[in-house]
Order: sequence, then C-alpha cells, then structure tokens
Amino acid sequence: MLTIQSKISELLESNKKVLVYSLDLSAAFDMLRVDIFYDMFKNQMEPWLLCTIRDFLTHRKCVIDIDGSESKEKIVPIGCVQGSVLGPRLFNLYTSKVPNCFPHEVFITSYADDSYVIVEGENDADIQKKAEECIEAHTKALLLLGMIVNGKKNRGHLL
Repeated sequence: MLTIQSKISELLESNKKVLVYSLDLSAAFDMLRVDIFYDMFKNQMEPWLLCTIRDFLTHRKCVIDIDGSESKEKIVPIGCVQGSVLGPRLFNLYTSKVPNCFPHEVFITSYADDSYVIVEGENDADIQKKAEECIEAHTKALLLLGMIVNGKKNRGHLL
C-alpha cells in the first residue's frame, strides 16, 4: 500500500489526474489452469522444475465432509493450493505476463490475486478513456488465463 500511496503522491504533485482501479477475481486460486501454466513456462524453466510444479498442481484430491457425511474422493483438475507457501508465488508467475497487456503506460502492483492499477492522464476525459481501455485489455488478459473477473466488486477511484 505504501508503494501505491507513494506513486499516487508523485503523480498528483506533477499535476496529473490519477485513477486507481482494482479488478476482483472470483475464486482466483481455484482457476489456475495447469496446462496454460505449463505452456507459458515450458521454454523458460528447467524441465525438472516445471514437472515438479505440474505434479504439485495436478496430483490433488478432495473430499467434502458435511456433518460427518463424506463425498466420494474427487480429483481437483485445476487450481493452485491455497494456504501453501508456494501457492501465491505460483499464482504470481501465472499472471506475470498480464502487465504486458496494457495499451497505455500504467503502474501496477500485485501480490497473488490482489492487484492495483494506477492510470495517469492530463484531464478527466483523457484518464477516463485510458482507464476504460486498460480495464478492457486487463479483463481480456485475465479471461485468457481462465480467470473470472467479478464485475460487481471492481473498484476505481479518480484522484
């Protein structure tokens, strides 16, 4: 948050209009696609490491227990282990190319499924146009990764 605050202060002191937005992802960790992850990094990681990550993400099973009544064991075909040390790091890798999607220069800071984007402009009309184009490109990039953008929870603030 200090990084965001510092960047906003810097832009406002330069008499720029600033808009900050955040896109909320529904069940973000649950939507990580192992096949997409593998394809993204097959030429960038050592094969043994990529296979280890793939095994970590694919050989998982779950059982649902409601008041002592258990479901049958099911294989979990997608998603990233939540609550693990590795989970947020893998999610960050998975979404690491998203910043390349923006049609305008922006400042983005992310950790796991939380990201904030700062768009700057000269006036209200300029920043609104840039922000709309950035949100559209950002949403499209996330959808290509299999993410679900929750439109009801997205927020933006013009400063």
